[in-house]
Amino acid sequence: MGKLVFFTLKKNFSNIFPTLLFAGILVVFRPAGARAFEWPEIKITPIGSVSETYNDNITYSNDKKMEDLITEISPGIKAAYETETLFWTVNGIITQQVFAKNRDFNDTSEALDIDFYRERSLFDRFSMSNHFIHSYEMGAIETSLGRPSGRYGYYSNTFEFKYERDLAQELTMNLLYDNESNRFSGSELADSTGNRFSAEVFYQLNPATTLIASYQFLNRNFDPGGILSDNLISVGVRRKITERLTAEARTGVDYIQSYDDEEYIEPRLTVSLAQEIDEKNKAAIHFSKLYDSTPYSEDLFNSWQAGASWERELSERTSCTASGFYGNGKYAASGAKETILGGSLSSIYALNKNIKVNLGYGYSQVKSNEDVREYTQNKVSAGMKIEF
Repeated sequence: MGKLVFFTLKKNFSNIFPTLLFAGILVVFRPAGARAFEWPEIKITPIGSVSETYNDNITYSNDKKMEDLITEISPGIKAAYETETLFWTVNGIITQQVFAKNRDFNDTSEALDIDFYRERSLFDRFSMSNHFIHSYEMGAIETSLGRPSGRYGYYSNTFEFKYERDLAQELTMNLLYDNESNRFSGSELADSTGNRFSAEVFYQLNPATTLIASYQFLNRNFDPGGILSDNLISVGVRRKITERLTAEARTGVDYIQSYDDEEYIEPRLTVSLAQEIDEKNKAAIHFSKLYDSTPYSEDLFNSWQAGASWERELSERTSCTASGFYGNGKYAASGAKETILGGSLSSIYALNKNIKVNLGYGYSQVKSNEDVREYTQNKVSAGMKIEF
């Protein structure tokens, strides 16, 4: 693997050099006093990043596997406004991908995140967010379970509204609504839309224990296609085991009326554990057992998955993160099965207040009873992020 990466880097140095030169110019000619443009109570911050990634399977396929070296240039901007009771942020970024060998794969991706929070009084508050992404990459391995493999473009937009109210000193209620819209291009996937309404109640039994009860209704439809409705009732508990260790568990029942008008009653379970080992180390694990709909197929996906992560601050300027994931699932109607195994390692070093460099490695493997869904992939990346 190491020799293969070295050979690819050496072979494509002429493609890497312009990116390294661009990064060097940004560093050398960055104004000494560069900082965010601050208007009264509004902060505008230019951001940008450059990176090189070696990917040994850009097609997410075993029978049509291709490797390449990918240059990414990502200019963007951040805007923020904050008072004691209100804040909002807007983050926008455009990413240009340039493939060294497979030029037909060159593409442009966009992402826009908007978040808003307002405290109406001492007892109630609300927040809104909208997250848009247009991309050709699968993203984090945790989101790949049940997702058809292959390279294709997609547009995803998620809007969420949340209202919180303290009914009493120990009792809090949350009302939530979110809308998810997915559009696919270059694939046979149908477009889908999901609307979710939910209500949660949190009761603090004592300083260490909080009881949770919730109801959720989901409506998902495909175009072209049918409509699914899902009612979920669940209860749970959040427990602060020690000052640094917190656990949460929820269990419930899904009442699902599927696209074919079949009715299902299925259990659901989620468990998470988070610990601040010390001031420089954090760890977390999670497990879930779900019988759920997906935005990719008019089908129900019966799955379980587990993951773990660890963050360590090596020094004042250096930090690293390691994560692992394992999941298994089966589609109820089609019978398609898959198992995903993956992990990543990354390290960040702050050259100064405005510039950070990073190194990363990621591995993912998908096994399936359908050959077209199987693939393995290795990624090695190095980059620089600049925030004035």
